[in-house]
Amino acid sequence: MVNQNLKLTIIHNNDGTFEDLSFYAYDFSKDSFDLQLLTTSYLYVGYYKPINSLYFAINTANTNSNTFTIEYYNGSSWDELEATDDTVGLTRSGFINWDRNLTNDSLTSVDSKSKYWIRIKTSANHSATTNLQAINFVFCDDNDLKYEVPEITDINHLAGKTSHILTHVAVRNEIIQTLNNKDLKHVNQTTGLKEDLTCWDILDANQLKQACVYLALAKI
Repeated sequence: MVNQNLKLTIIHNNDGTFEDLSFYAYDFSKDSFDLQLLTTSYLYVGYYKPINSLYFAINTANTNSNTFTIEYYNGSSWDELEATDDTVGLTRSGFINWDRNLTNDSLTSVDSKSKYWIRIKTSANHSATTNLQAINFVFCDDNDLKYEVPEITDINHLAGKTSHILTHVAVRNEIIQTLNNKDLKHVNQTTGLKEDLTCWDILDANQLKQACVYLALAKI
């Protein structure tokens, strides 16, 4: 079952042709999808409230050198974000992070869908074979595990897998469920009602990173 609180809206605008990739991009364990970003295209990522981090799980990396321009909607136009792109233009799996303290992050419609959007534009065409497993979020990845266990991605530890991404997803789910069970919930500023936390409600995900690393290693 799809947890709508963890489902981003992913739209590829390829020179005016919109493709909704949300169904494929949601789950780290099911469908993969092709994504060739061109200089004439935008990748839009939307959510029902502002977020500040994404994780891109890549099966077949882009092989063309490029940089990203990442923008948000300020209520009247698109402004560039100060972002950190650990994927290096989708040449590897990794995080993209940006400033959370935006005072003018505003709803807007993309492909008739009203969300808080960020959009990503590449400086050079990506390779046609680029294939992704998911665009979502986890608190740590295999690179973080290597600081504790350098050989963690060796074949003996992977046991037939290509990465430990599903373990990282399990860790994310366990951490958020534990916080919600403790009634550490988010209060909707409009309704005044409590809502379950999502991974994007954590003010600084890095504060949980080391705990998530140890929990992931325990599961492996």
